[in-house]
Amino acid sequence: MNTERMRTLCIAIVALFACSCVSTTADVRRQPGAPTVQQAAAYSGPKARITVARIKCKAARCAGAIGDGLRDMLISGLFKTNRFVVLGGREELKELKEEMDLAQSGYVKEEGAPEAGGWESADIIILGSVTAFEPRAGGVGVGAGGLLPGVLAGVRFGKNDAYISMDLRIIDIRTRRIINTTTVDGKASSFRVGGIGAGWGGVGILGAGLSVYRNTPMEKAVRVMLDKAVDFISSQIPDSYYRY
Repeated sequence: MNTERMRTLCIAIVALFACSCVSTTADVRRQPGAPTVQQAAAYSGPKARITVARIKCKAARCAGAIGDGLRDMLISGLFKTNRFVVLGGREELKELKEEMDLAQSGYVKEEGAPEAGGWESADIIILGSVTAFEPRAGGVGVGAGGLLPGVLAGVRFGKNDAYISMDLRIIDIRTRRIINTTTVDGKASSFRVGGIGAGWGGVGILGAGLSVYRNTPMEKAVRVMLDKAVDFISSQIPDSYYRY
């Protein structure tokens, strides 16, 4: 076997190993026995009325647009569980008020116009704060020429880590009581060999401010973290709120 073929074979073997080493983890402090996201999606009983406030960015690398994108993705995840009537929050009020003003302007047929006082009210509000946002929390990069000179010369190995952490609070709107809190952490790593890397295809649409992280460890960390956040919220709202 000539040197070029040996080099190609070694690259393929190392790339396969690297792809198998892609890792993701997510941690959430929650009570044992909480239903999985899949179990929650099969739910068909009464629903709870909730709204999601704007997610604040308290981490240095987290801009406001990232918080907005996380909120959009969290709302979508909660809606898909079938456990909640998800109501628009302050972010949607401006657009809704414009529609109400149009309805009362006389240009819309009276029988089809929304009436003041017809909005539903939420019982629960979800508050979130991003406390850590590290697209490159750590990583290494080394050359392999010294391992097998002439075979892997010029080949580089790299590892990228991403980390995100968000504090969540579930609050009763009427009493202002905090029902439960948690911290959700998402972590992901990718390994690269030269121009070959392990990534993730686009699954759904990333929220505003997050599209730049598509097919990177941060995308995976965000998605895993939000899945765990939906799991926690679904499991920790008391049964008495499910009445619609």
